[in-house]
Amino acid sequence: MAVLYFDSQDFIDTLVNEGIDDKMAKAIAKANKRMLSDAVSQGLATKEESQKIKDDAKNAYHALKDDLHDVKASIKLMQWMLTVLVGGMIALLVKGFF
Repeated sequence: MAVLYFDSQDFIDTLVNEGIDDKMAKAIAKANKRMLSDAVSQGLATKEESQKIKDDAKNAYHALKDDLHDVKASIKLMQWMLTVLVGGMIALLVKGFF
């Protein structure tokens, strides 16, 4: 388990020196200490885990992009089919009147 050193008094002093009142600085330090403790106890992602997540996201993106390309091709085909159908209907209507 990783050990993380957090000098809360130095953190509080820095905040107070920058103009934050003492009570607020202590509350911020306490919240930061809790957040860091939770992060260490739950485990931070390693570089390899982060890279795997990035690679998985990239693969998912490319898969979706390929699927979108297929959908666009299908829509284009349906547009042509609809155009031919409407053209045929217009031809029948024109033939019926003339």
